[in-house]
Amino acid sequence: MTAASGQQALATAERLLNPADILAAVPADDGASLARGLAGTALLQARLSRIDATYEAAAVRHWAGAAAHARQHGGSGAGIFHTRGGLAASLIIGSGYLPDPGSQLAAAAHAARWLSARALDLAHCHSERLRAGGGCTSWAAYDAISGLTGIGRVLLAALAAGHDRCEPGLTAILDALTAMILTRHGNRPGWWIPASGHPPGVTVHPSGAANTGMAHVVSAELQCLSGCT
Repeated sequence: MTAASGQQALATAERLLNPADILAAVPADDGASLARGLAGTALLQARLSRIDATYEAAAVRHWAGAAAHARQHGGSGAGIFHTRGGLAASLIIGSGYLPDPGSQLAAAAHAARWLSARALDLAHCHSERLRAGGGCTSWAAYDAISGLTGIGRVLLAALAAGHDRCEPGLTAILDALTAMILTRHGNRPGWWIPASGHPPGVTVHPSGAANTGMAHVVSAELQCLSGCT
């Protein structure tokens, strides 16, 4: 990081110190998310906490605000950009940046267990879908933002940080992703999705697509799997 970009990061973080300002600027559904809400700003503050204790205190306030907002407004999806999954990811990654990571050890451990349980659920749903003749995988099964690959990368970080109770979820993800790569659908690869299976707003050829992007599909899968080699 250059001196100029460092100053820009600090200036941005200063403007984001107050959790109420974040909640006032984004839709309620995103108030606690990693993508646009307090889980994301908490991660930024945590990353800067070794520069100034102000940011450590801010990160803790943002995590507390995100948890309270999530309890009040809910939030669907275990993916790491969504509310609950995003808060879990923020705690797991962000607590390691703090001058005293132990201060958030219990919260990060709880987040890792919760995310591991969600990974088990998603992997089981994927297996049941294939067993029932679903014919192909689903976007949610592997997507880095809302699916298994993103969760897998965070659980890898959790395991490296000593949260070994997250291992069942991580193992389930690796099994699911490996099976997805090795299972073909006729002459199509295992990560192929029909056009109707893509989220609204995603335009693909009528015959469907086997996306090779880093955020969606096989590149993200390979990135996750390579972290365990």
